[in-house]
Amino acid sequence: MIKHPAFFFFSLILIALMVVVFYQLSSDPFKKEASGSGDVVVNPHQDDAIIGLYARECASCHGTVGQGVANNPALQTSRLSLAEIKSIISEGKGAMPAFPQIREPQLSELAELVKHFSGDE
Repeated sequence: MIKHPAFFFFSLILIALMVVVFYQLSSDPFKKEASGSGDVVVNPHQDDAIIGLYARECASCHGTVGQGVANNPALQTSRLSLAEIKSIISEGKGAMPAFPQIREPQLSELAELVKHFSGDE
């Protein structure tokens, strides 16, 4: 029988918390596991400038990893082509405003980052 059940319970909670913190610190939303190989494949378009652009212009509505915020569409479930994504970024669609100031090559890189969120690369 356990002599100090409170200590045992506290230890389990502490271990679980450490596992969660380690997982959060080691996970990167802009990286993707390669299927079967175990190697981590970095999105080739993981440019800090593009990630910063996404964070400034897109994340408030579409979430930090494309999960969607409030009633805004989740990019993780998008099946749009790169051309369609670029068109929507440039011209807007529905409630989404246009971002005509985003031009090539940043437009293509941003579209590829959005495509990366859905796993359709």
